[in-house]
Amino acid sequence: MKRNRFERITLFLIISFTVYGCFSGEQNHISSVDRLSNYEITENKISVNTDHSLVTEIDSDTLNPEFALASESFINREYIELKTPEGIIIGEISKIQIEDEYMVIMDSKISKKVYLFKENGEFVHQVGISGSGPEEYLEPRDVNLKQGQIHITDRTFTVNVYDLNNTHLKRSYLPFFGRSSFIFDDGTTAYSNNKIEESETGYHLMMIKGKTLSNRLFPGTFKGLIKYTPSVISSNPEVHGDSFLYYPSHSNEIYSVHKDSIALKYRIVSSNPIPAEILGSFDRLSNEKYNYTWIFDWPVLETQDKTQIRISRGGVVTIFLDKYNQQVKAFAGIKDDLLYGGIMDFPLYTYGNKFYTPLHVEQMYSMKMKIKHIQDKELLAELREERPEVFRLMENIDEISNPIIMKCDIN
Repeated sequence: MKRNRFERITLFLIISFTVYGCFSGEQNHISSVDRLSNYEITENKISVNTDHSLVTEIDSDTLNPEFALASESFINREYIELKTPEGIIIGEISKIQIEDEYMVIMDSKISKKVYLFKENGEFVHQVGISGSGPEEYLEPRDVNLKQGQIHITDRTFTVNVYDLNNTHLKRSYLPFFGRSSFIFDDGTTAYSNNKIEESETGYHLMMIKGKTLSNRLFPGTFKGLIKYTPSVISSNPEVHGDSFLYYPSHSNEIYSVHKDSIALKYRIVSSNPIPAEILGSFDRLSNEKYNYTWIFDWPVLETQDKTQIRISRGGVVTIFLDKYNQQVKAFAGIKDDLLYGGIMDFPLYTYGNKFYTPLHVEQMYSMKMKIKHIQDKELLAELREERPEVFRLMENIDEISNPIIMKCDIN
């Protein structure tokens, strides 16, 4: 029975991919330059504060990345099991947003939907309807939970807004592809973007309110960057308030962006930054970028105590900065001695003073099946005693379980 259900869901997903793959979306036929012509563009000048006394520098040349031991690095662990009705399958969590005891989950790769939960994992509903109708979204690219409203940006450059009761409130169209966004308290929205036609200067950030495009920030000086998806905006509402962290694509600098001011906050110091001649050529940048040091295309996560930054330095290096004593730890990966491979990566979201990372439930289910065939009762007892957390979690994991989110502190 379970196998038949799994096969039906797999067939449904294959059909969904085929249908969505055939849809191009009317918004995609309009150039970015034509889209911009529908907006009133006002160039408000925002000063950038680069006061060195306010900047935390991290010397990448002195880092000696090790492998993090999960049991020692992820401490004070809690697990949020996403409880959904029959037939709702969340494949891979692409983004988490938390506000006032609600949690929004975006799966942009498998189900391609957005879901609303209580912060403890209790299911509320699927947000909106997936499709190309007037109140629907098609393949979400970003989601924001702000003041009780859920803003979904999809691949057709469309933004749909729903309330917590799942009522559709409004629909708008972006003048460009917006990968990542942040909504200020007054409703102004910042979008990361640098995919603009050659005839228009590409900017890494743009701020929009209604039909007014008020700021275009960090101009793309190097044409080699023009085809790159822009960097991720990240914000911890309890730490950053009405601001967010951002770095221009392939940069070594991280900025704190407010609506009317910008300050350089972190700088990765390197003797091997990407040179101008590489940044200026898309082909060379594509082929050679991993030979140089730059901030990796991943959210910069910050709590009251810690900052997580990922950089490329021959490979991906994850840096944790203790904000109080300025101690830096660097990791090349994770050794999971807790959940039999359930911890595949470092956190992707912060809220308050906690880090959040989705677990790899398929790997845990595979281990569950292997353990099921162990006949040695003494060995089983030893395994249970050694790793009680994973055995408790595995009890509720089956072949098509939803992801589980680990909530923790970082040591």
